Amino acid sequence: MYLQFCLGLLLIIITLCIILKNNEKYTNLPKAQVITYATHDQGLYQDLINNRFGIPVKTLGFGTKWKGYIDKVKGIKKYLDTCEPDNILILIDGFDSVIVKPLDVAVQRFLNYDTEILLSKDNPISYFFAKKIFGSCRNNITVNAGLIMGYARSLKKLYTYLIDKNESADDQRNLNSACKYFKNMIKIDMNKTVFTNLKPTEIERITKNFTNLDTCFVQLPGEISYDRVIRRATKEYYPFIKKEVDWIVSLFLIIIFAIVAIMFFTKYFKNNPI
Repeated sequence: MYLQFCLGLLLIIITLCIILKNNEKYTNLPKAQVITYATHDQGLYQDLINNRFGIPVKTLGFGTKWKGYIDKVKGIKKYLDTCEPDNILILIDGFDSVIVKPLDVAVQRFLNYDTEILLSKDNPISYFFAKKIFGSCRNNITVNAGLIMGYARSLKKLYTYLIDKNESADDQRNLNSACKYFKNMIKIDMNKTVFTNLKPTEIERITKNFTNLDTCFVQLPGEISYDRVIRRATKEYYPFIKKEVDWIVSLFLIIIFAIVAIMFFTKYFKNNPI
């Protein structure tokens, strides 16, 4: 009888642990806030601000004219100046991001990393071109500027550095460069427990079904648009991959020339046999 009671009690405890783990509810957490910078309504913005968890999303820059990423960085830095140092801020892209877990889960998982700033690992179609364009944060890993989480005190230092340096017109390239300066403050979410970037070929992105992902924020970077193809690819990214692009174009032209030459001489010798 005693043994049965102990086994029953143990079963109840295990069941409660599983339920608590699945619910992942936390208390006494630091104050946290989700921030985005968006000058207008586009992409997934409405889904973001009206997320199913009812998490308030503070939008910076709405209704202003987009003048480049330096304005975004300055806008975030200005807001950071108004935040308490110990507040936790989650900075996410306004057009490409989805919230998939409650805020308290994200905060606890961030705290588990024991870091000042947590960055998301980029997930590009081509790691070679991503590294050429954006550089790397550490260990040849490129981070994405669309998902960042950290204490206001440290994010303020990071964004001050980004404004002062302003190495390029691209925020992601600048962030990867800044990584080296803030290496003792930054960790990368390699386990994707907080942030996940999905490439266009992944099934979760195609179906827009993220329920199987054990992560808190999903980003769908690289959506095809006129702005990204014409302005960013041709004007901002081209200088970093000029050598590779020129080589590919040259090879393509050689192949076309060879095909045309073969067709010409084949027809010529057919009509003018030796």
